[in-house]
Amino acid sequence: MKNRTAFLALVVSSVPAFFSAQALAAPPLPESRDTLVEVRERYNIQLDVVEEKELLAGKMLPVGANKPGYHIWEDRENRYNNQPSYHFYMKDGKTKRVELSTIYTTAEDIEHLNRRELKEHNAAKSIYHFGTGMVERGEEWIYEYGLWLPSSMDETTQGIISQWHGTADRTTILTPEGEVITYSLEDFNKKVLTKMEFKQNVGMDPKTGKPNGYFIDQGGYPPLSLKMGAVICTFMHGQISIRLRIKQTGLI
Repeated sequence: MKNRTAFLALVVSSVPAFFSAQALAAPPLPESRDTLVEVRERYNIQLDVVEEKELLAGKMLPVGANKPGYHIWEDRENRYNNQPSYHFYMKDGKTKRVELSTIYTTAEDIEHLNRRELKEHNAAKSIYHFGTGMVERGEEWIYEYGLWLPSSMDETTQGIISQWHGTADRTTILTPEGEVITYSLEDFNKKVLTKMEFKQNVGMDPKTGKPNGYFIDQGGYPPLSLKMGAVICTFMHGQISIRLRIKQTGLI
């Protein structure tokens, strides 16, 4: 795994959001109004190359479920620091995520790659390693955002505010015998992806469609070691403002 951190979050730097609630009963949908505009696009941050105009607030991409009952709206009426806020909605907890990511890749980020290199990185899902939003080991970043908490929230409401993920090095695999092997990008594509495919981090036999005992680094293990300091929270008029200072110290 590379010593980098990708920051994936429901609410992120300098942009407030309505908390993405996962309750036992479906929460009510927000009332329709001209200043509440649905964000319909979803992106694969590992592969997609985007234009600056596609970014929300100039720094984020919407990811996750894109089906009825799982939504993101840009709220142009409830603003914070003169920017729109983002309203998240999940009818239940049966889908993985509805969130905004601060990782993105533009054509300028990969203009130094030739056609062969682009093809190899696409196959390994590592295009985003050249993108924006990574935190190198030892670096310190500050995230600031506000939360508007809906009155429908109660003691049964659950959700995630922010997540930090490791940046997967998918050329590292674990064999059925427990051996860890790291390939070059070219060898990974030739020697591994020609014999198997991966569903998330699980190796699959392309003939049977069943797990074959191999695993790939997906970014969630080993866990990251993060140092958090200077957490400042303020509450005013139903809004919580949070400021975090995060430093990646390595891997646990």
